[in-house]
Amino acid sequence: MKKIFLIFCISLIFNILQAQTFRYESEIPKVAKDNFHNILLPPNLVSKLNFDFGDIRVFDVDGEEIPYLLKTEQPTHYSQLFREYKILEKKHSQNLTDIIFQNPTKSTVSSIHLVIKNSDVFKELKLCGSEDKKQWYIIKDNYFFEANYNNSSTSIIDILHFPPINYEFFKITIKDYFNEPVKVENVGFYDLTVENGKYSETSAPNVSQNDTVEKKKSTVKITFSEPQFIDKIVFEVEGPTRYLREATLSQSVTVKDSWTSDKKFEKERSETRTHSQFLRAFKLTSFSDNSVFLGRVKTKELILSVKNNDDKPLKIKNVRCFQLNVYLTAPLRKDKNYVLRFGNESLNAPVYDLQFFKDSLPSQNEILKPSQLVDLQSDKKPKVEKSNHSILIWLALGVVIILLGLVSFKMLGEMKKQ
Repeated sequence: MKKIFLIFCISLIFNILQAQTFRYESEIPKVAKDNFHNILLPPNLVSKLNFDFGDIRVFDVDGEEIPYLLKTEQPTHYSQLFREYKILEKKHSQNLTDIIFQNPTKSTVSSIHLVIKNSDVFKELKLCGSEDKKQWYIIKDNYFFEANYNNSSTSIIDILHFPPINYEFFKITIKDYFNEPVKVENVGFYDLTVENGKYSETSAPNVSQNDTVEKKKSTVKITFSEPQFIDKIVFEVEGPTRYLREATLSQSVTVKDSWTSDKKFEKERSETRTHSQFLRAFKLTSFSDNSVFLGRVKTKELILSVKNNDDKPLKIKNVRCFQLNVYLTAPLRKDKNYVLRFGNESLNAPVYDLQFFKDSLPSQNEILKPSQLVDLQSDKKPKVEKSNHSILIWLALGVVIILLGLVSFKMLGEMKKQ
């Protein structure tokens, strides 16, 4: 029984130490009101995380873990919104339905969407355009459309295509010779919006260039003080007015090989080697900004190879690296202080109920930027106020160690008696 208790105590100590071991900490600024907030993680913080960003937690001053949603910006985001035209006039007379609407910006359009109350009919229409609503010009005539009813909605959308045109006013005439008119609820178009992702620049790397005339090639090493997550890299190039060079980008990868060198004693040895891993092939050109998109790459060193042929080598003046913004969306209260703790490779990504309600959360949240990170394992770190939760954990750990010592001492006494 005592042995079982001893094993339990050792296991408990191991689990407590492992669960509470975070290498870094960063304070979150105080918030002005109770709400969800987006915590923007800077590149120097993200560089300390696992590849899936799963080893970061939010704690309040009492040591309670706060659930969050992790969001990473996408390089490009597409959204489609229905934009309504203002209907100026809609009337039905003499078996004809006339709908006049305005294109106030006089933008060039080549299609119009008609939102029609659910129906199952076959109609003919005509489209005209005007600059003053007095003189009308034909755009499309004898256009037949079929309004097939929609089982999942009370409305259907029909699309009318025509040559690109930029009239301010349009008139649709629907011919109702053989039946009653259809109900047109709205007229408009779908606006496709493209949004580029937001980036944060990483710390500046060290750049060194070596030009080899014999091989007609330039090799540029881009080195960071620690591994960085990189999504985009921009090269600032100095060269002739017009240039176009083939280039490749690779990363240095360190591999540790282990083997048994002595079969008799089964002594294991290891060796570390570094090799180059190909990432992208692209062209450096005088007519672009020389941006290269990598996706998520975590590396300490990049290698750029440029094929010069018989031209004079280009000079890489500067290299700027960027990371797609990473946010934690968490419910924070104005009367509490919060910290981020991270840097524990044994932790898996957390699973919170909050993930099931992400669609109902506010879309526009205040963005918070954490303070400078603190290395909790550094002897030179500033004093950080300990939470009540942490104190209780260490007290519990102390009690377990004392009990473990007493049990061990008692077991040794019994062994001596035997």
